[in-house]
Amino acid sequence: MNNPIGYCIGNALEIQESLDLMKYKQGHSADLEDLICEQGGRLLLLTKKAQTIEEGREMIRDTFKNGSALQKFHDMIIGQGVSPSIAAQLVSNDENAVQSILKLSDVTHQAISTQKGYVQSIASFNLGTIVQRLGGGRLKSTDKLDFSVGIRLLKHVGDSVQENEPWAILYAPHDASKRYPSFLDDLNSSLVVSLTPVQPLQRIYKILA
Repeated sequence: MNNPIGYCIGNALEIQESLDLMKYKQGHSADLEDLICEQGGRLLLLTKKAQTIEEGREMIRDTFKNGSALQKFHDMIIGQGVSPSIAAQLVSNDENAVQSILKLSDVTHQAISTQKGYVQSIASFNLGTIVQRLGGGRLKSTDKLDFSVGIRLLKHVGDSVQENEPWAILYAPHDASKRYPSFLDDLNSSLVVSLTPVQPLQRIYKILA
């Protein structure tokens, strides 16, 4: 729970991150890619569509590289009621078009490291709670979601960080301080920095047969 997967938390941000992977853009989330390839590869192995786990992983990875995963996403969202024009914009390489649909709040706050060192942990639960309390998540089904709220991480566990360096960006509603007075303090306290290098934990601890 103290090593978030990927770099994005929140509705619009997570869709953007997923699209970046399916477009195989430079700088996409490598740990997200590896986790999906591992899970998908094992499904292909179980269904005998791959002969080995290595083949299964590469079959999944190839769908990102050749665009077939992105095309399937395009077809799926149209099947779920998204207009073809919006679907086409989402899968395009026009970042302005994508961001015009997946709009983020224009109110941003930076989380700043107070010391130099290496990222030891990032409190995922805290970050999720911050996003939820600022409108990006629900406590009950009738709660209205603000899709523009979220957190973009600039660091992962194991990365080096400098004193006064930003490690996350919060996209917040205009009334964030009223909704959640301590949101910025809670955000800043979610980072733990070590003075010595930190080895990130593996995403998959153990695979049961």
